[in-house]
Amino acid sequence: MPGLPHEQHLARFAANPDERSSFEFLEEHLFMQADWQGLADLYRRRQAAPSLANNARQRAELAMRLAQVCEERMDDAEGAIRAYIEAVQLEPRLRRALRQLRRLYESRGSWEAVLQVGEQEAALAESAEERARAFVVMADVWQRHLGDPDQAEELYARARSEGWADPRAGAAPAPPAKPDTPAAAPAPASTAAASTPEPAPAQGPLADAEFEFYPDLECVAPAKGPVADDEFEIYPDLECDLETDDIADDAIEAPAPIASDEPQLTMPDFASEPSEREPATGAQRSARVLGVLERKLAEREMRGAGLDAESLHLRLRIAELRAGVIGDPVAAIAALEPALASPSALREVAPTLAGLYVQLGRNEPLIDLAERAASASELCEQRVFWLRRAAEVARADGAPERAIECYRRMLADLPDDHGARAALGDLYRSRGEAQPLVALLREELPRASADREFDLQLELASLLAKSLGDPSGAVPHLRRCLELEPTRSDLLEWALSAAAIRGGPLGQLDLVDHVCDRAEADAARAALLARRGALLADALQWNEEATESWRAALALDPDQSLARERLAAA
Repeated sequence: MPGLPHEQHLARFAANPDERSSFEFLEEHLFMQADWQGLADLYRRRQAAPSLANNARQRAELAMRLAQVCEERMDDAEGAIRAYIEAVQLEPRLRRALRQLRRLYESRGSWEAVLQVGEQEAALAESAEERARAFVVMADVWQRHLGDPDQAEELYARARSEGWADPRAGAAPAPPAKPDTPAAAPAPASTAAASTPEPAPAQGPLADAEFEFYPDLECVAPAKGPVADDEFEIYPDLECDLETDDIADDAIEAPAPIASDEPQLTMPDFASEPSEREPATGAQRSARVLGVLERKLAEREMRGAGLDAESLHLRLRIAELRAGVIGDPVAAIAALEPALASPSALREVAPTLAGLYVQLGRNEPLIDLAERAASASELCEQRVFWLRRAAEVARADGAPERAIECYRRMLADLPDDHGARAALGDLYRSRGEAQPLVALLREELPRASADREFDLQLELASLLAKSLGDPSGAVPHLRRCLELEPTRSDLLEWALSAAAIRGGPLGQLDLVDHVCDRAEADAARAALLARRGALLADALQWNEEATESWRAALALDPDQSLARERLAAA
């Protein structure tokens, strides 16, 4: 076992993710080393521990820690969203995860997701004040970002019924945000504070370089009081506080998922009386949001906005809603395809558009999209990703010419990509294209291992001798094969036949001498010397030299049958 403590714990944890003491040690060690990727991987492996399989509560807390690492230390919003959603799926009443999800969705303008999270926050609220706050958040989205004052007013009214003091009372209502405005101007400080009376976000264990370890893997409320930067606080046996309601489990139902490319927010829809439900939910809410976004896009197109950042953002959100809640992927494709006219816009919409093509089984446009995305990509990794996808789809779709071209372009960027080389070689073989296959195999030779080199040399010899009709051209490759495996008598006979065409008996003799000089085992050298003697006697009539060769063979291997028989006959 490795000597350093962290290496010992790493080995124990890798062997058994249930090893809690090793997990706790590694958690603290990785944080001290600022190894955030390692810490994230640690949480993922710990979540898969067999002992936690039936403990959703502890796995939810691990998901929360993972989310905070992704969001606060790695700047990985996508990873944070996935982890927060997992935490909510495991512990549906985890309000802290909902708050963070809403903020992340707000930062990226995913208003449909913000509305859905707001509905869940309202259902989970412990007090009228919290419910009012959730209604105001949703109303602000409709008012400021979606340009629908009627829908916003319904939610403001619902908040007032919960006791919210509307700061607009007695003042002329502010006009709704113009649909073409990317983001509404911020309200005055006093108004904003009153319209969204939300407290400061809960500080997680990673906030302000503060970290808390819970050996029992249970969540605790943030520590009170000042904590020095990078100070560790260890709480051995504190109770879990997941900020949940005591809502009966039988009051939870599964809602329809969000229609977008965001990670699917599959969260509970809490049962309530019809009169208590929000004015716009589910498909009605999504259809209304879709209408607002389409009007915004149409107005921008009328003004000639083209494919600027805001228009592209609108197209992506429209496509997400059309493909998801509306269930019309064809209409979603129609919203995105105009973006293909711009290389930068193409890079943004390509992942979503590719998924829609796959959903509809449209391989031809998918291949074309992947090829164009590769051409538009500036980074080698992105270019290779799209070329590989285009090649694989083209190959599966019976378009070998396009697949071959894509694999060739891939190898120009990554010449050592074994998968691309193998696929390209298979395509050449299936089409009987020997010449490009020979060139491909020869390119690989300098980087090949000894075992791989033997296979390459043997295939090259076969291609040259049989497919290209050049037996003499196979000799150098057969010579190398015999250097690697000198005991292969079948290869020796093949090589001698090819050498005879190229240089006659002297060419054959040169081949045997070359291989014999490089053979290491006595038995292999004895067999080659015996064959050399037969060649000298039969083809060149050099009997004295033949006798010497047979005697040398028997000196190395007294049981060499060919040398013994020929020497006895001589």
